[in-house]
Amino acid sequence: MVDKLKLIYTVLILSALLVSPVLAGDFDIAYIYSSQNRIDNNIIRVFSGLNLSVELINENSIPKDFSQYKLIFIGDEKISKPIAIEQYPSIVISYHMGQETGLTDNDGISKMASVTPLKVKFKGKEVIVYTSGRDPKGIAIPYYFLDNENKIKGLIKYAGTYSTSSGKDFGDVISFAEKGTVLSNGKIVNSGMCFFGIIKSDYWTTEAENLFLDCVKYVYDYTYQPPVEPITCSLDSDCATFSGFSGYFCSGNDVAQNYTVPKCINPGTEGSFCSYEKKTEILENCSLCLDGVCKEVNCSSNADCYDGILFTEDTCISPGTENATCENDFQSNLQLVTVIAVASQNSVSLSLNYQYPDISGIKGYYLSENGVDWEFVPVVNTSYTFSNLDSSTNYTFYIQIIDQFDLVLQEIVIPVTTLASPSTSVVTIVASGGGGGSCKTQWTCTEWGECKNNIQIRTCSYPANFCKPLTKKPTESQSCIPEENILSQPTYTEEITVPEEIPEEPGNKAGMITGASIVPESSFSSDKALLISSLFLMGLIITYFILSAPKK
Repeated sequence: MVDKLKLIYTVLILSALLVSPVLAGDFDIAYIYSSQNRIDNNIIRVFSGLNLSVELINENSIPKDFSQYKLIFIGDEKISKPIAIEQYPSIVISYHMGQETGLTDNDGISKMASVTPLKVKFKGKEVIVYTSGRDPKGIAIPYYFLDNENKIKGLIKYAGTYSTSSGKDFGDVISFAEKGTVLSNGKIVNSGMCFFGIIKSDYWTTEAENLFLDCVKYVYDYTYQPPVEPITCSLDSDCATFSGFSGYFCSGNDVAQNYTVPKCINPGTEGSFCSYEKKTEILENCSLCLDGVCKEVNCSSNADCYDGILFTEDTCISPGTENATCENDFQSNLQLVTVIAVASQNSVSLSLNYQYPDISGIKGYYLSENGVDWEFVPVVNTSYTFSNLDSSTNYTFYIQIIDQFDLVLQEIVIPVTTLASPSTSVVTIVASGGGGGSCKTQWTCTEWGECKNNIQIRTCSYPANFCKPLTKKPTESQSCIPEENILSQPTYTEEITVPEEIPEEPGNKAGMITGASIVPESSFSSDKALLISSLFLMGLIITYFILSAPKK
């Protein structure tokens, strides 16, 4: 009987030893969550497709040591318990964890939404990341981003917000923190971190899922396989790992970005090893580049300031810089026309002689006998006669030479006295007047009109009978997005301390997880399972010795 009992307890002990590792678990991904309704099955499906097992860990059961996991994943919810996330490879997609993870300042993470499918700027191109702009309830589908004004220094932008009509880049939709990066909480990254803002996985495009795979690959290279032979590499492709990208910078007047590509040194030999080659990619050609951003340049030479007026001096001030401006000043003491006045007893004839061979910039001239009533004469008519005048009378005639914009280029005043009788000799007067002055007029523009067909229109002008402004005419049209197609511009919201209750989304129920090893919320953690197994083993051993003791 005793021998049978010994056999039974031996089997139980061996069974317990076999069960303990199963209870403890051996998982690749530590998925930290607060509410079971917020667990993202699409994310788990992606991990499963990489042959990575997932352990669901409630924030109330967070272990002190994550070294047994390949990476930590924090979903889109507020985790109130502290996690030394900077010590381990990690991915963060939470809107509420910007300051806690040290990726941003107190203003936290920002959000962008549109009724059309959102895009990101990736490698100089715009990539659509959602299959729809609205969910079934008509709510715009957003993504998160680290605002340029709020994110910490040293982050590597992998994908940015899409370009708006203003061309402004608001921040990073996907961003990497490499080892040694100093976080806003003063902690230092010990392993790779990835912020991934494309959080609505039910609407991911293929490109969005590939970007998530790049995020996973940055913190944990799932493609790496231990070498079977002593030869490390034979081709560059054998060293295929994540290619790191730098931030945008200026290369001459172009926006550029550095990146690294794998390189096999001494390929096919025992001394082969993998290295990386640094390359530069030109992302955008600019007239002027400052701090990695294209800037508009008004002029680069005097020729850029030509205003179509023949008689102005066109000058580019600070050419080729962000502060470049045009000045179009009338030439001093401009003498376009000389006038010959021939007086008789009852008339005065005026003959205009243009001093420039090219008069295409002159529209004509205004004539007045008294300076009040004016008559316009086209430029092709170079003579004019005032008739029915009184004899022996002093007259003053006024001439204003105007350009194609009705600006006065030259004013001439001609005093003439008619003759007393026909027999008196003809009097000839040659007259010329002063040139126009410097232009001080400013452009005035109306408010932008309604956005129609993605275009807004306004009108810019200057007061009539004034000279043309020195600066170029402001733009009178721009691209736009109709208000009915925009729910929100990038928003800057304060930290939400109480997570909102969000209903379960279709196809994202925690009870339907497939293709991955998980531990439900009500299950024991790994530490509790080991403790129970140990106590169970001790009980079996004590019972065994009690039954094995010889009876008196």
